[in-house]
Amino acid sequence: MSDTSTTATTNVTRVTSTRRYWRRREGPIQWWPWGLIPLICLPLLFLWGAFVTAPAIEEDVATTVASTLNASGFPGASITAAGQTVDLDLPVNSNELGHARSVARATQCDTWAGELICPTHVDLKARAVETVTEPIVEPIAEPTPTGRYHDFMVAVEGESARLSGEAPSVEMKAQLLEAAGERYVRVEDDLRVTDELATDQWGRAARRAVQTVSTFERGSATWRNGQFDARGLVLAEQEAAARTQFNAAANAPTLGTLTLDVAKTVDTCNEEFSAALSNSTINFATGSADIDASSQSLLESLASIANQCPGNLVIEGHTDSVGGEQSNLALSQARADAVQAGLNRLGVTGNRLSAIGYGESQPIASNDDAAGRAQNRRIVIHIAAKNEA
Repeated sequence: MSDTSTTATTNVTRVTSTRRYWRRREGPIQWWPWGLIPLICLPLLFLWGAFVTAPAIEEDVATTVASTLNASGFPGASITAAGQTVDLDLPVNSNELGHARSVARATQCDTWAGELICPTHVDLKARAVETVTEPIVEPIAEPTPTGRYHDFMVAVEGESARLSGEAPSVEMKAQLLEAAGERYVRVEDDLRVTDELATDQWGRAARRAVQTVSTFERGSATWRNGQFDARGLVLAEQEAAARTQFNAAANAPTLGTLTLDVAKTVDTCNEEFSAALSNSTINFATGSADIDASSQSLLESLASIANQCPGNLVIEGHTDSVGGEQSNLALSQARADAVQAGLNRLGVTGNRLSAIGYGESQPIASNDDAAGRAQNRRIVIHIAAKNEA
């Protein structure tokens, strides 16, 4: 009997697993390629500014300067702009170069920040012309150029004008008064005739004064020591006309400065008067038209608003119903008159102001309680409508 051996074989399978770990890396992130973006944008911005923005600005400056010169009596200018530097080639005589340069340098362009003077430097030369004839604007005679300066002023307020200072002759005074009378309903004559020769620019200055102030709501034009200056309040739509009249080349005297304040609109003025009188009250002594000293700052604010507004002002006085109707009517009129006098003392021209008392006839609250009566005792100021002026 033989032994038989059996051998068993066991197969073992090994399984290997992989485990991954993420580690936070400390340190700077590589700039490539993101760091190239700002480097690429810089030359693009430069090219945009050099070939798009800068030429547009230069074209706008040149076009606006040309328009201003043309409106001021200097047509036919050849204009080039390099940035905000302007080169002008004008068909004018050499003695007009200074005036043309001052007109060009005062040109205003529309910008994102509003209207600003756009030329920073003006180079100008005259192109030869055969003749330059100045048109006659007003039939005011010219004296000989051997005389002395005769200072004068033309001041205007609404439909009124006042002429003061010196005139060289009765005839020239009459011509200036006639020119003013064609534009204004009331002309006050404070001109003194010297019967002396004046410089040849007196007539030019007289014409320019009447023409310039005709665009003002109120203001004045002066000729003093051989220089013409003007200052006034204008409506927004009259600002360009005022500048054109002042700077016009024809028959120009020696020009000084033009200072313009643009008037607020009627609606804006009425809103500001209403707000000022709603936030504070003009206080009077009980049963009296005497304004309390505590109201002085309010009166000053009202005067400041009035001097920035066009037209005439109406001051209304109102009372509560305590007391007799006639006595309240008289009291409201007296209080309105007192406010009118106070504004006049603070620089508001008297002929712009009118006062009216309504007594207790126009209440805005109940008179049955103290709070309502306090509201009814009030002063109202507004711009006069045409039928109130």
